[in-house]
Amino acid sequence: MDRRTKSTASRRGRMSVRRSWGVTWALQWTLIALLVGQGLNDPRVNVRESDQIVAAMRAKSLAVEYVVYTDEGHGFARQENRLDFYGRAEVFLAKYLGGRAEPFTPVPGASAEVREPVTTPQASAGR
Repeated sequence: MDRRTKSTASRRGRMSVRRSWGVTWALQWTLIALLVGQGLNDPRVNVRESDQIVAAMRAKSLAVEYVVYTDEGHGFARQENRLDFYGRAEVFLAKYLGGRAEPFTPVPGASAEVREPVTTPQASAGR
């Protein structure tokens, strides 16, 4: 039953839950840098989850760029925000993977906010 329900009653179940937790997974596989583009109104991925991942990466001195689009949900519906994120991604990829990129200029009308994560008791506790 532990395997299917991920019960935390046993040590094995707790370890299984911890391994599948997003922050643990992200820190295990992210070795260089991460670009996070988050919609503030996203009903599927709450902005606090992104805050936790960003805080955990910064605590381990890993490079992370965090951009929140204040008028977006899950995915970027507004063209201004898509173009803004594409420009940021181009510069990010050139910086960390090598190659060329045009200098980034924010797109007029985009709702991008480059953010530091909100420090919450859970994020501070290393949850």
